[in-house]
Amino acid sequence: MNAIERITLRLPQNLMKILKKESYERTLPINALITRILHKNLIQEAKFNALPIISIPPQMFDKIIDKLDIATIEDLSKSGSKIAKKYFALVNQGYTTENIVSEYFTMLAKHYGWFVYHFDKTDRKYRLVFDTYLGPKWAKFVFNYVKTILISAKIQIEQESVDDNVIIFMFTDYALKSQLAQ
Repeated sequence: MNAIERITLRLPQNLMKILKKESYERTLPINALITRILHKNLIQEAKFNALPIISIPPQMFDKIIDKLDIATIEDLSKSGSKIAKKYFALVNQGYTTENIVSEYFTMLAKHYGWFVYHFDKTDRKYRLVFDTYLGPKWAKFVFNYVKTILISAKIQIEQESVDDNVIIFMFTDYALKSQLAQ
Protein backbone atom coordinates (compact mmCIF):
# COMPACT_ATOMS: atom_id res chain seq x y z
CA MET A 1 0.00 0.00 0.00
CA ASN A 2 1.30 3.45 -0.91
CA ALA A 3 1.98 5.85 1.91
CA ILE A 4 0.00 9.07 1.70
CA GLU A 5 1.54 12.48 2.24
CA ARG A 6 -0.41 15.62 2.91
CA ILE A 7 0.42 18.80 0.98
CA THR A 8 -1.14 22.22 0.68
CA LEU A 9 -1.66 23.72 -2.76
CA ARG A 10 -2.45 27.24 -3.80
CA LEU A 11 -4.37 27.25 -7.06
CA PRO A 12 -5.61 30.13 -9.19
CA GLN A 13 -9.33 30.75 -8.76
CA ASN A 14 -10.17 29.96 -12.39
CA LEU A 15 -8.40 26.59 -12.14
CA MET A 16 -10.20 25.82 -8.88
CA LYS A 17 -13.56 26.51 -10.59
CA ILE A 18 -12.69 24.04 -13.33
CA LEU A 19 -11.62 21.41 -10.79
CA LYS A 20 -14.79 21.86 -8.73
CA LYS A 21 -16.97 21.52 -11.83
CA GLU A 22 -15.09 18.43 -13.03
CA SER A 23 -15.18 16.94 -9.53
CA TYR A 24 -18.93 17.43 -9.36
CA GLU A 25 -19.53 15.95 -12.84
CA ARG A 26 -17.42 12.89 -12.09
CA THR A 27 -18.73 12.57 -8.53
CA LEU A 28 -15.17 12.46 -7.25
CA PRO A 29 -13.62 14.40 -4.39
CA ILE A 30 -11.31 17.14 -5.66
CA ASN A 31 -8.34 15.41 -4.01
CA ALA A 32 -9.02 12.17 -5.92
CA LEU A 33 -9.48 14.11 -9.17
CA ILE A 34 -6.18 15.97 -8.73
CA THR A 35 -4.41 12.71 -7.87
CA ARG A 36 -5.79 11.03 -11.03
CA ILE A 37 -4.86 13.99 -13.23
CA LEU A 38 -1.31 14.17 -11.87
CA HIS A 39 -0.80 10.41 -12.09
CA LYS A 40 -2.16 10.17 -15.62
CA ASN A 41 -0.25 13.19 -16.89
CA LEU A 42 3.08 12.23 -15.33
CA ILE A 43 2.91 8.68 -16.68
CA GLN A 44 1.64 9.75 -20.10
CA GLU A 45 4.26 12.51 -20.36
CA ALA A 46 7.05 10.02 -19.67
CA LYS A 47 5.70 7.67 -22.34
CA PHE A 48 5.11 10.48 -24.81
CA ASN A 49 8.68 11.72 -24.44
CA ALA A 50 10.23 8.24 -24.70
CA LEU A 51 10.75 8.69 -28.45
CA PRO A 52 11.87 12.04 -29.78
CA ILE A 53 9.49 13.58 -32.31
CA ILE A 54 9.67 16.39 -34.81
CA SER A 55 6.59 18.54 -35.30
CA ILE A 56 5.93 20.00 -38.73
CA PRO A 57 2.82 21.61 -40.20
CA PRO A 58 0.55 19.18 -42.11
CA GLN A 59 0.95 21.16 -45.35
CA MET A 60 4.73 20.65 -45.28
CA PHE A 61 4.31 17.01 -44.33
CA ASP A 62 1.94 16.54 -47.30
CA LYS A 63 4.62 17.92 -49.63
CA ILE A 64 7.26 15.57 -48.22
CA ILE A 65 4.99 12.53 -48.63
CA ASP A 66 4.07 13.58 -52.19
CA LYS A 67 7.77 13.63 -53.16
CA LEU A 68 8.29 10.02 -52.06
CA ASP A 69 7.79 7.10 -54.41
CA ILE A 70 5.95 3.95 -53.28
CA ALA A 71 9.16 1.89 -53.00
CA THR A 72 10.67 4.45 -50.61
CA ILE A 73 7.46 4.59 -48.56
CA GLU A 74 7.42 0.80 -48.27
CA ASP A 75 11.09 0.77 -47.26
CA LEU A 76 10.55 3.47 -44.59
CA SER A 77 7.54 1.65 -43.16
CA LYS A 78 9.66 -1.43 -42.43
CA SER A 79 11.17 0.45 -39.47
CA GLY A 80 7.85 0.15 -37.61
CA SER A 81 8.71 -2.90 -35.52
CA LYS A 82 12.16 -1.61 -34.61
CA ILE A 83 10.76 1.74 -33.43
CA ALA A 84 7.87 0.13 -31.53
CA LYS A 85 10.19 -2.36 -29.79
CA LYS A 86 12.53 0.50 -28.84
CA TYR A 87 9.59 2.45 -27.43
CA PHE A 88 8.45 -0.44 -25.22
CA ALA A 89 12.01 -1.02 -24.01
CA LEU A 90 12.33 2.68 -23.08
CA VAL A 91 9.03 2.76 -21.17
CA ASN A 92 9.79 -0.65 -19.60
CA GLN A 93 6.67 -2.41 -20.90
CA GLY A 94 6.26 -5.74 -22.61
CA TYR A 95 5.94 -5.95 -26.39
CA THR A 96 2.51 -7.55 -26.14
CA THR A 97 -0.60 -7.40 -28.29
CA GLU A 98 -2.51 -5.51 -25.59
CA ASN A 99 0.23 -2.89 -25.15
CA ILE A 100 0.71 -2.42 -28.89
CA VAL A 101 -3.01 -2.02 -29.51
CA SER A 102 -4.02 0.06 -26.51
CA GLU A 103 -0.81 2.02 -25.86
CA TYR A 104 1.35 2.42 -28.95
CA PHE A 105 -1.27 2.89 -31.66
CA THR A 106 -3.29 5.15 -29.37
CA MET A 107 -0.20 7.29 -28.80
CA LEU A 108 0.45 7.58 -32.53
CA ALA A 109 -3.14 8.73 -33.01
CA LYS A 110 -3.59 10.99 -30.02
CA HIS A 111 -0.19 12.61 -29.62
CA TYR A 112 1.46 12.31 -33.02
CA GLY A 113 -1.63 12.78 -35.21
CA TRP A 114 -0.77 9.98 -37.63
CA PHE A 115 -4.38 8.83 -37.95
CA VAL A 116 -7.70 8.58 -36.21
CA TYR A 117 -7.72 5.20 -34.49
CA HIS A 118 -9.99 2.88 -32.60
CA PHE A 119 -10.11 -0.79 -31.85
CA ASP A 120 -12.67 -3.34 -30.79
CA LYS A 121 -11.80 -6.40 -28.74
CA THR A 122 -14.18 -9.28 -28.18
CA ASP A 123 -12.66 -12.13 -26.22
CA ARG A 124 -9.36 -12.62 -28.06
CA LYS A 125 -10.50 -11.14 -31.39
CA TYR A 126 -9.26 -7.69 -32.36
CA ARG A 127 -10.44 -5.27 -35.01
CA LEU A 128 -8.14 -2.27 -35.54
CA VAL A 129 -9.29 0.70 -37.62
CA PHE A 130 -6.98 3.49 -38.77
CA ASP A 131 -8.41 6.46 -40.65
CA THR A 132 -5.63 8.34 -42.38
CA TYR A 133 -6.46 11.74 -43.75
CA LEU A 134 -3.18 12.51 -45.52
CA GLY A 135 -3.81 10.70 -48.78
CA PRO A 136 -3.14 7.31 -50.35
CA LYS A 137 0.65 7.38 -50.01
CA TRP A 138 0.39 8.02 -46.28
CA ALA A 139 -2.26 5.29 -46.01
CA LYS A 140 0.19 2.90 -47.72
CA PHE A 141 2.90 3.88 -45.22
CA VAL A 142 0.59 3.42 -42.20
CA PHE A 143 -0.68 0.08 -43.54
CA ASN A 144 2.85 -1.29 -43.95
CA TYR A 145 4.11 0.27 -40.68
CA VAL A 146 1.29 -1.30 -38.65
CA LYS A 147 1.52 -4.63 -40.45
CA THR A 148 5.26 -4.81 -39.73
CA ILE A 149 4.57 -4.25 -36.03
CA LEU A 150 1.81 -6.86 -35.90
CA ILE A 151 3.94 -9.46 -37.69
CA SER A 152 6.94 -8.77 -35.42
CA ALA A 153 4.68 -9.42 -32.41
CA LYS A 154 3.89 -12.85 -33.90
CA ILE A 155 0.31 -11.81 -34.66
CA GLN A 156 -1.36 -13.70 -37.49
CA ILE A 157 -3.47 -11.23 -39.41
CA GLU A 158 -6.73 -12.87 -40.48
CA GLN A 159 -8.09 -9.97 -42.54
CA GLU A 160 -6.65 -6.71 -43.76
CA SER A 161 -7.97 -3.99 -46.00
CA VAL A 162 -7.30 -0.47 -47.21
CA ASP A 163 -10.20 1.45 -48.69
CA ASP A 164 -10.43 5.21 -49.13
CA ASN A 165 -7.59 5.76 -46.60
CA VAL A 166 -9.29 3.57 -43.98
CA ILE A 167 -7.13 0.65 -42.87
CA ILE A 168 -8.57 -2.35 -41.05
CA PHE A 169 -6.75 -5.29 -39.47
CA MET A 170 -8.52 -8.22 -37.84
CA PHE A 171 -6.80 -10.98 -35.88
CA THR A 172 -7.08 -13.29 -32.91
CA ASP A 173 -4.56 -13.01 -30.08
CA TYR A 174 -3.37 -16.62 -29.94
CA ALA A 175 -0.72 -15.76 -27.34
CA LEU A 176 -3.53 -14.86 -24.95
CA LYS A 177 -5.30 -18.11 -25.83
CA SER A 178 -2.22 -20.17 -24.90
CA GLN A 179 -1.81 -18.18 -21.64
CA LEU A 180 -5.43 -18.88 -20.69
CA ALA A 181 -5.02 -22.60 -21.41
CA GLN A 182 -2.12 -22.91 -18.97
